Amino acid sequence: MMTSRCLKLSLRCVALLLMTTDFTIANSADLPAFDADTFLKDDLVDFDTEDYFVCDEVATSVAKIEIEPKDTLSRSSKVTAKFKHEVDFTCVADPSKSGTGHTKGLHLRLLNLPDGFNVDREEAIAKGMTRLVIRGGAKVDFVDSTLHVPDQNDEAEGGYISIKPVLEWQFPPENSTSKFKHSRKLAFNQYGTKDVIVFRISVEGRTPPTLSAAEISDSIFGLKENGDPVNLRTQFNACSYGLIDFRPAGGLVTALYSDVDSGVVELSIPSSSISSFETLHVGNIAAEIAQNSTEFGGLDLDLDDYDHVMYVMPPNTIYNYFTSWVAFAYKPGTESYYNDDAVADVLNQVHEVGHNLDLHHSGEGSLEYGDTTDIMGYGDGKDDTRKCFNGAKMMELGYYEHTVTLNPVDNSFTGKLIGVADYGEVTSEHTLVVEVINSDPESNNLYVSYNRKKGINIDTGEYADMLTIVSAEFRERSLLIGAVGPNSSFRVENFFSGRDLIIAFGNVGVDGDSVDTASVNIELEVEDCAVASDCSVGTSGCVTATCSNQKCIYQSKDNCCGNGICEAEAGETCKTCPLDCKSPSDCNSISYFDLPKKCTKVIRTGGSWDPAGFMFDVTAKNDIEIYAFEIMYSGTTFSGETLDFIYPEIYSKRGTWIGSQFSKEAWVEHRGPTPHPVVIPNVTGCLPPLEDEIFLDIPIRMKAGETVGIYITLQKAAQLWMRPATNYVKRRWESVGFPFVENGDIALRAGVAPEYPFGLYIDFMGWPAYFIGRVKYNYGVQCDLNSQCNDGNTNTTDTCDLNTNECYFDVGSNVGICGNSICEPEVGENCYTCAQDCKIPNDCKIIGLGINEFGEGWINGYYRYKFDTKVSGNMFDVIADEDLTIEGFEIYTFRDEYQDDQRVEIFTRKGTFQGNELKEAAWLQIMKPDKLYRFEKERIVLQLDHPVRMYKNEQRAFYITIDDNWTLNYGEGSGSTGGVVLEDKSLRILEGIVLEREPFAKVTHPSAKFYGSIQYTKGHKCYDDVECNDGDPTTSDECFFDINSVGSCRNQVIMNVCGNRVCETSNGETWLNCDADCAFPDNGETGVVGLIWDEEWPFSSYSNQNGMMFDVKTKSKSITAYGIDIPRSSSNLTYETFVYVTRINGMSHVGVQNDPDKWILVAHQNVTLSKSGRNIVLDYPFTMEAFETRGVYITFEESGYFVAPTNSLPVGEVVSETDELQLLAGSFIKFDFGRVSEPWSFYGRMRYFIEGLPCKNDLECNDNNIGTEDKCINSRCINNIISGVCGNGVCEERESCQSCPQDCAAPNNCDELDTNLSVSSASSAVYGIIFEVEAKRDITFYELSASIMRSSTNVTIYSRPGSWSHVSTLDGFTKYYDGSVSTRTYTVELAASSITLLTTPMGTRRTFYITYSSSFTQPLSGDVQKGDIQKENTDMVLFVGGGRGTSISTLKADVLFAGSLSYDFGLNQNYCDVASDCDDDNEATLDICTDKGICKHSVKLDVCGNLICEQWNGESCLTCPTDCFAPIFCNEVDSDPQLSGSSTASNVRGVVFDVDAITDISIHRISLRTWSSSSAVNVQVYHVDGSYDAQPVLDNFNLVADIESVTPSNRIIDIVLDEKIVINTNSRKAIYVKLSSGSYLSYRKREDNEKGLIVEENDDIKIFTGVSSNEVYSNEGTIVNFRGVLHYLKSNAPAPSFKPSISMSPSTKNTNKPTAYPTLEPRFFGDSIHTFKMIANGMEKWLDCAWVREKPDKRCSDKVASHCPLACSERVACMDSKLPFALDSDRAFVVTCDTITSILKDPCQANDIENTCTRLCARDVDGVLFYNKDKSNGKPNTKDCKWLREQSSAVKTEVCNKDGKGGFPSASEVCADTCETDCDVFPNPAPTAAPSHSPTRVGMESCRSEAENDLFFYKLQDDGSTVTKSCGWLKKLARKAERKPSKKAKLIRLCQSSDESGIFKSAGEVCMQTCENHKLFIKNVNGDVEKMKTCEWLASPNRDNKRSSICGTNPLDAGLEKSPILELKPASATCFMTCETCP
Repeated sequence: MMTSRCLKLSLRCVALLLMTTDFTIANSADLPAFDADTFLKDDLVDFDTEDYFVCDEVATSVAKIEIEPKDTLSRSSKVTAKFKHEVDFTCVADPSKSGTGHTKGLHLRLLNLPDGFNVDREEAIAKGMTRLVIRGGAKVDFVDSTLHVPDQNDEAEGGYISIKPVLEWQFPPENSTSKFKHSRKLAFNQYGTKDVIVFRISVEGRTPPTLSAAEISDSIFGLKENGDPVNLRTQFNACSYGLIDFRPAGGLVTALYSDVDSGVVELSIPSSSISSFETLHVGNIAAEIAQNSTEFGGLDLDLDDYDHVMYVMPPNTIYNYFTSWVAFAYKPGTESYYNDDAVADVLNQVHEVGHNLDLHHSGEGSLEYGDTTDIMGYGDGKDDTRKCFNGAKMMELGYYEHTVTLNPVDNSFTGKLIGVADYGEVTSEHTLVVEVINSDPESNNLYVSYNRKKGINIDTGEYADMLTIVSAEFRERSLLIGAVGPNSSFRVENFFSGRDLIIAFGNVGVDGDSVDTASVNIELEVEDCAVASDCSVGTSGCVTATCSNQKCIYQSKDNCCGNGICEAEAGETCKTCPLDCKSPSDCNSISYFDLPKKCTKVIRTGGSWDPAGFMFDVTAKNDIEIYAFEIMYSGTTFSGETLDFIYPEIYSKRGTWIGSQFSKEAWVEHRGPTPHPVVIPNVTGCLPPLEDEIFLDIPIRMKAGETVGIYITLQKAAQLWMRPATNYVKRRWESVGFPFVENGDIALRAGVAPEYPFGLYIDFMGWPAYFIGRVKYNYGVQCDLNSQCNDGNTNTTDTCDLNTNECYFDVGSNVGICGNSICEPEVGENCYTCAQDCKIPNDCKIIGLGINEFGEGWINGYYRYKFDTKVSGNMFDVIADEDLTIEGFEIYTFRDEYQDDQRVEIFTRKGTFQGNELKEAAWLQIMKPDKLYRFEKERIVLQLDHPVRMYKNEQRAFYITIDDNWTLNYGEGSGSTGGVVLEDKSLRILEGIVLEREPFAKVTHPSAKFYGSIQYTKGHKCYDDVECNDGDPTTSDECFFDINSVGSCRNQVIMNVCGNRVCETSNGETWLNCDADCAFPDNGETGVVGLIWDEEWPFSSYSNQNGMMFDVKTKSKSITAYGIDIPRSSSNLTYETFVYVTRINGMSHVGVQNDPDKWILVAHQNVTLSKSGRNIVLDYPFTMEAFETRGVYITFEESGYFVAPTNSLPVGEVVSETDELQLLAGSFIKFDFGRVSEPWSFYGRMRYFIEGLPCKNDLECNDNNIGTEDKCINSRCINNIISGVCGNGVCEERESCQSCPQDCAAPNNCDELDTNLSVSSASSAVYGIIFEVEAKRDITFYELSASIMRSSTNVTIYSRPGSWSHVSTLDGFTKYYDGSVSTRTYTVELAASSITLLTTPMGTRRTFYITYSSSFTQPLSGDVQKGDIQKENTDMVLFVGGGRGTSISTLKADVLFAGSLSYDFGLNQNYCDVASDCDDDNEATLDICTDKGICKHSVKLDVCGNLICEQWNGESCLTCPTDCFAPIFCNEVDSDPQLSGSSTASNVRGVVFDVDAITDISIHRISLRTWSSSSAVNVQVYHVDGSYDAQPVLDNFNLVADIESVTPSNRIIDIVLDEKIVINTNSRKAIYVKLSSGSYLSYRKREDNEKGLIVEENDDIKIFTGVSSNEVYSNEGTIVNFRGVLHYLKSNAPAPSFKPSISMSPSTKNTNKPTAYPTLEPRFFGDSIHTFKMIANGMEKWLDCAWVREKPDKRCSDKVASHCPLACSERVACMDSKLPFALDSDRAFVVTCDTITSILKDPCQANDIENTCTRLCARDVDGVLFYNKDKSNGKPNTKDCKWLREQSSAVKTEVCNKDGKGGFPSASEVCADTCETDCDVFPNPAPTAAPSHSPTRVGMESCRSEAENDLFFYKLQDDGSTVTKSCGWLKKLARKAERKPSKKAKLIRLCQSSDESGIFKSAGEVCMQTCENHKLFIKNVNGDVEKMKTCEWLASPNRDNKRSSICGTNPLDAGLEKSPILELKPASATCFMTCETCP
């Protein structure tokens, strides 16, 4: 879109627009609406690529082109040249009607139109469809000003099917009365004065027009002395005999423009604005310049002010590829174009302007212009040609009365014809034209005229002084078919039923002195007959035929309608017999179109929601009877629906309609809503009266001088047409009642267009307008019968006085009946109860300025109503000048949407409104929104239930507000309030204000007038107490009577009642609990933040969103929030409303959306809501300190819902802010802390006090928080925290997120790890999931959330310390939850008991097992495998888990956990009073309650269940599987882990198979898979040495297990053998498993049917195929795979003889700051003493660090160096060993630093583990340390040891050297190990055998091997957290840097920086390839340092000769200074790839 300046300026901007000459408009489904105001600001717009083009009109342009031009051809000889006639169709594209946005008012010649286009066009125009939409792609050439319609074919071209264009005719849009200045007007009206403006156009750099402006003016208007005698003006004036005059525009524009010469305007076009010399293109540019403002180089002309616009083009412009064109014009239209001096030819002038008047060509034979008797034919080439029109054109123009229309079937014509030159002396015996009706509908009428060659017709071209016969169809091309001279005749053959028409020219003669006449006879051939019946053909029903002398004789019948005589005595009138009774002789009519005015705009009265009508007055000058109306209407609704019928209703009322426009009862119906067939008018030209009569059922009789109101209305949304009552000469609106058209009988007055029925006026329809139909009436009002006097009023008796023949109307006995036209107050009638009879101002008083009372003052702008979509309330004062009672109001509205029944609220208060505009509590509500009021369209009449009484000189304020679906109209203010707007003797209305769409929310216009009326009665009269009820429950209402028994109301205040407007502090009232009485505190500074009903923030309703949660954030001052403005949920509905804020100071809503414990209720009220919000005064104001964030939650009961801005922001973005407070975007949250929905901004406001809540007593300071003490001190509230109370907002000792979620919250006290995974159909279906986590700090889990694709199931959650890889049973697990869940995503608290806590010390692992009663789904692991990291944060790592079947031992696919784990920081403790409080139901722990009230659980040694596999005590996987488990203490092998494909055979109950031992093993347990999950079975297990092949019977087998009645669990039976099956190395045994009853074994049948195949194997064991058997053992059965698990020990060695010295006391670490920190001696780290396992050549070897020291250069791999740092000279020794190592010499305990915590409770107490697992055993105290002060608020920031250990050496040194501050200890106190040793300092010198190897230099590939996902350090956040970016991100930045210098600078800075986090390296080190060309280095130039050279510069081919020397030198070696800005390095240390120095 161009700028507005460019849009206004045509000269330069048109050139810009036309730079692209051709384009195709692409796709759009709908035609958008158009904003006329926007359009008027813009002249040219950019073009949308849409697949349609709109022509708002298709004009016919008729052009004459000289096809054989001669350079020397003079004007006088042009008649000899040949001319080409072209009729073109021009698209007038006017987006004021279409809104397409493609162009404005340009004229584009249509090309490539399909055949039959004009036929379709005429049919469409006949239906009123003038708008053409071209779909399927239209090509516009703005240079040639053409619009090319695509080819009309459906052929396949190039493999594609082309779209066939659709030419669619449509009705014009509703706003078709655009103010657009260059749109084509229709000039149908051929009468009156026509204003003509002529543009002489010159183009810079080209030859200007030949004639000067003065010469052009003279040739057109002839105004100069001795000027051109024959011109456009003189010839048309002469031929029309003064009925049309073409007036030059000079009189209108000369005062403004000095270059105007008698109607001709000089207009110069810069050459830069012209892209072609196409005539239409030049004309379009000229029109734009003419219209543009002078500010932008235009002429500021309104072309709509002119009836005709003539363009004189410079030489050589092009029309349709010809430069020899002469002229062309629009038919009909206003514009005509002339090629240079062709304008001087008067024939060209009158010919083209004739086209504007809708005249077509006059032809003869095949020649388009062949009829030279007419100006619409050829001329003679002379400049001053004088001739007029042929007979057809004269009838079309209507300038002449002396014409005859002849139907030759019934009549003949004999008379005298005269020529047009003698028409000025015409008499009654003369005829100018005879129109001969042709009864054949397929043939045209004939027009006969006398072509007398004289005077104004002296230059007629042919057939001079002869009769000419012309055939023509109205407004189409006429055809001269013949001519006849004196004493001759012309015969038209077969004119009617085989009979010829004979036109006979007798003699010529002269009447008087100079009137030349021609005697003419026109008749059909006389019929021969034998009998009368031979003469019947073609006669009418009113003609009799006889046969006399064998010739037919015709005679008319008397009293027959159709005989051509209006016989009144037979009852014929213009209504009963329109064939005979004609206007104006027998009746008459009147219409706006009778005026000799130019064609003007009309508009439709319909609305988009209701049909409309027209209401106006008529005044009779004579006695008349209105019997019919002709109306103009559209045959479609506003939505485009075609109507078959309209339903007109016509009413009248005696006297003016003003004052009764809303009361149907005051009107008499003359025609009911019966259907009337639709007749579509032709609306392409000036709209004529429609020949579609609507007859009245009851005529309207009017006496001379009487005025009657008329109301005509339609139903079914049909649209009546009208014309705005504008006077274009006086440039103003006329008044309602202005007589816009009148004749000697009647005057029609301007009226208005109310909505149907009897409603208000929509938009501009309320402006005065003219009825443009026709009123038909008969003369006189005489009656003969009573029925003729029916006036439609059933309450009057209507009689006809036969003596006077006049009607009389008598009330008679209908006294006291509403509707008898008499206001009878004695029966209770008043203006409310009987509006038909009681009128304002006679019967009741009303003051106001609404539409109900019109007058000259109103219509002349005293004030008109305004509306604003933001306004729905009006507040103003009134002053009573005597005692009176206000009983009601009338208000006026403008609807936002259709809704008749609305709610209204009215408030009042004594005194003025000023100072109380937004204080609802200061007002009394006298009309509540609990009642629906009926809007009479935009008007509502409000009768108060409780009148308001005012005393003399009393001032009172009123506030009226309506439902937010409507906007309240108001009058534009003067700029100040308080002035008198209206007054009468009793009451004055003062100027007030208007407010937005919420009561007391916001003043939108500080100065406005009440637009409505107030009805009142004088005094306070009453008859009983009931009448005195003022609607105020806090007053006592009584009627007091004086001595004269006259009652008067008194209203006394009731005390001690909230709401009586008296603040009774003695009764405990405050502004918080009774704001109706107690004033808002005035001693505190207030503020408001948020959004309410702002155009920049349009809103949308969300019906399913009844909660909104968001944050507010203070700045440098504290605030106390006291109020919330809540937006509308549903208009004027009351909802139970809750407002919460987060309990903890500084807590955001994010993360606690579903946790009610984190919130405190501050308001619980029933609130009636409106769209722009209703202020809630909080029950408990809440205070926020400076720089604090707090969450707010507003929710309604279930049925309520919110609105929110449509342009909402992401969570946390600033929505609104003040100097004190920011309101941030949040989210929808369902009622009662329900589901979190999408992010949205709160559409409301928060009100607050600044720096403290004002108060008067402690009660006003209650914050509803049990953890604070609330006091009012020095008039300010103080809320002091009570220590030790859960709920005080401070997370204190003994409190955690689990024990006190009200005070402790993330991220300070706890956090969560959320996988952020959703469950999809691609997930795996399982019954359980098992996974493990590893703690990076001490944490305690307390809550778990999970997502499953099942809405109802039972869930059980288990957990145990340690890894899960060995787990196949629930041994050692604790159940933490068991219950049902009913949602797909659930959250449960992990609390099996108050004692069992899920504490997880730093570095240890914990396993979770979740199982469900039904299958559910979890995401598949994809590329990652079981044990890989799934998700991690700074506190913990979550590993990929495994799916489980119906039991923990049933394996499924690897899956990911979809959910989250919540945890406290630190190891939570249980608090106690006695030891029994600490019972954890674990026999392996000793439970005690310490003196400090803390539960301690010491591990009991030598007890199975203590999670220590005490093999020295005889524990093993067999004796204590809880503590001893695979793979640490035993092993297992699954013979067939796949679960699919299993089968059973009948009676298959046994399987025998072989097992080989690779090493010594002992099998102690077997798990079997069965086919049944419920039947109890007996199980036997046997074994025998060797293979089963050698054992045909069972006799040699040993029975090792015999168990009866065991029931499978999830189809698995777990058998503990009575005797272990021992198999020695390289030995084989056969195992036979048998089920004796109840079920079958599950097995897998072998398809290969081979014995001896290995089924499963590992390093210890091999399982082979076996055979199946039934009840009896057999070794010859089907070959199968045994399906089960063998559990075994790797050796049968005795338990170890030693008992490790391990302290089993649990850790007591917690998250609270320790009061004293232990003094730790520095520790030094060395090599581990533990042996480690290595695999060499496939063999297992156990080695130690001594072996490493022998050959460190060959043996120090990364893993070995982690175990033996001293031996490998590894300077970074603070690491855990990466190798498996043995805890004891017998290697019974083989662990890693990752798995040791699963075996030992406190592994670092074991022998030398602190050297082996250095990181794990770091002795830092678990606590927080002082880091730095926050720059924004001065508060201390803290870190922990974990964070410190991850930092670089420089950062560690800096932090460790800082002192503690702000109550927090220093790093050296908390992190003694990290600070003292830094984990990289050794006590002993380097080893004697130093390694012989040095770091190996890697090849150049390492510089090029960066990956997209490689991360580098980007920046450090204020909280110390690290932000990283990837090399992929850096590459994108590099691409942007190629275009943007700012990005280039950023890229260089990142690549140059050496900053790192200690974990992540810099960008230059990580992304070496990307950074190569963007690094800087220093270069020595002539002894100086040139600082800013890049590697890209060095890599240039221009540096080939210098590169090696630059790369090989270091300028710093010469002592040169470094850059003061950058620490620059030499090229070799920077440009690694260029210098080939890759590190």
